[in-house]
Parts: sequence; structure tokens; C-alpha cells
Amino acid sequence: SCDDIATLSKYGISTAEYQAKGITYSSVAENVSKMLNTSDSYVELYRAVGVDEFEDIMSSNIFRPSPSGFVSKQFGFSFDEILKLSNNFPESVAIFKAKIPKEVFIKLDFNAVDTAILKSGNATVQEDVLKIFNDSLLEVKQVY
Repeated sequence: SCDDIATLSKYGISTAEYQAKGITYSSVAENVSKMLNTSDSYVELYRAVGVDEFEDIMSSNIFRPSPSGFVSKQFGFSFDEILKLSNNFPESVAIFKAKIPKEVFIKLDFNAVDTAILKSGNATVQEDVLKIFNDSLLEVKQVY
């Protein structure tokens, strides 16, 4: 909607950047807008992890690239939806909440994935943003 686009514009996401950030249809714009349209200066994202990543996050308190070389990190906007999604991945052993400033959130990739479950939205931390993401983490907490 126009209100969603206005919210994105307020945060400096220009029309030209919408498609590059994956904001290509109204539900994505609406979900990102909901995350930004709060009185908080931060957003909370959720990620299900396997044993190796769990141990790495517990020791480092950041999200590092996988030893297998996969660098991007996928997060959902809703704990309940990530919990439901983790049922599809038997290797999932925990869910972490990452709290980041809104000015970092807007740098993420919002290409929609697993939309049948992640109805509230998702974001991908791509390789070029991972250091900024980790450096700006306000909180990393195991929530499941």
C-alpha cells in the first residue's frame, strides 16, 4: 500500500532499491513496514539452528558463516513461524532471537522464502552485510 511504501521511504529505502531488496509485491512491503512501524529503535528476528551452529553461537555470540562455506543467514520475523518451519528440518535443535537496530534491518535482503509458513516475513543477511549485522547485534538469545 501507499502507507507501506511511505514507511520504507522514511527509512531511506528508495523505489529503485525495492526490487534489489526483494520488495517486489505488497505482502513483503507490508511485512517490512510492520517491522519498522513501531516505537522501538530495534527489530527482533528469529533463526532455527542445528547443533554446530548452536555451539558456535553460544561460544561467539554472533552468527558466523558455516564451515561448509554457506555464508547467508536466514531469519524470520515471527518466533512461532520459525518454530513451525523448524519442524521441517530435523537437524534444528534451537531457535535464537537476534535484536538489531532498524538502520541495520533495512540493509537486509527481503526476498520472500517459505511463504506458506513465514507469512509474517523473513530477511536474509547476505555475506556483504554479515559483519555489519554482527557488529550491531544488541542481543543474541536462545529462545527455544
